[in-house]
Amino acid sequence: PRLVDPATGRVHDYCGRTHARVAASRGLVPPSHIDARLADSDDAASSTPSTLLDDVLKTFRGRGGETASVLNASHPKVAGIKDQFRAGWTHDTACPTVVRVIQIRNARAVFERYENDYKRRVADALAMTAASPPPQNNAANEVRRFHGTALGPRCSFGIRPEQPPCADPQCAVCSILSTAFDLRRAGTSSTGGRLMALRYGDGIYFSKSSSKANDYARLSERVRPDGNYRVVFLCKVVLGRVFDTPAPSLPSAEVEAHVKPRGPYDSVRGLTVADGGALNHEENVVYDNAAAIPSYLIVYRDP
Repeated sequence: PRLVDPATGRVHDYCGRTHARVAASRGLVPPSHIDARLADSDDAASSTPSTLLDDVLKTFRGRGGETASVLNASHPKVAGIKDQFRAGWTHDTACPTVVRVIQIRNARAVFERYENDYKRRVADALAMTAASPPPQNNAANEVRRFHGTALGPRCSFGIRPEQPPCADPQCAVCSILSTAFDLRRAGTSSTGGRLMALRYGDGIYFSKSSSKANDYARLSERVRPDGNYRVVFLCKVVLGRVFDTPAPSLPSAEVEAHVKPRGPYDSVRGLTVADGGALNHEENVVYDNAAAIPSYLIVYRDP
C-alpha cells in the first residue's frame, strides 16, 4: 500500500516516510519511477508498463543515473537469456545454473552515445562501403555478446540480492553499469596494474561463448553456502565492418593498421579452429568505448 495524503490526495511512492528513507539508503527506485522507465523502454512495445512492473522484483539506481532491475523468473526476457547462456557454454564442463537476471537501463548519455552516435555512424559507413547493402534491421552489424570481468574486493552486487551497485572505482562490474566500457582499463587489474596480455591489442573483448566470458569472470566469484557464484554481462555490441584473423594473436601495431581511425575496420574477430583459425572460442574485439553497452548482468552458480 502507498501513503495517501488526506489533505491533497497525493499518492506517495511508499507506505510511509520510514520505508521511503530505507529504500533511498539502499539505492532502490520507487515503483512509479520503474513504470516511467519501462514506458520508454524497448519492452514497452510488447507489454504494458504495469505488466512488466509485476515481473520486476526490485530496481536499483546507480551513481550515473542508470538503473538495474532484478527480473522475476516470469519476465518475458528471462527464458531467452538463460537459453543463450546455456547454448553459449562451449567448454567441456557442466553449465552452471543461472540464478537471476538483472536488466540494465543505461544512463541517457551512455545510451545516446551508443545508439544515436556510434551505431548510426557505423551504419552509415557500412551502407557506403559494403558490396551489398546491410539489412535494414541490423545496418550496423549489432550483436549480443558476453563479457566477463571483476567485482571490487568488497562488492557482491548481483550475487547478494539486497546489495546495490557500489561506488568503488576498482569495481569493474559497477563501473560498467555506470559508464559502460573504458579502454583505459583493458587488460588491467582493479588497482590499475597489468593483469594479462591481450591477444588483439588494447580493446574491449567479447565472446558469443558464455563459458569463454566465464574465464574472465574469475575475480567476480563469491563463495556462498550453496555454491560458488559469478556474474557476466550480456551486451549489445556494434561490430560494424569486421577484420577476421586466423592468427592466435596480433601485434598492437598491426591491429592499429587494420582498425579505425587508421584502418577501414571497426572490430577484430579471432576465428576458431572450426572456421580456419587458431582459437577454441571466438572472440570479438572493439576499440571504441561507445561500441558496446551492457544490457543484462547474469548471475550464475556452479551446478
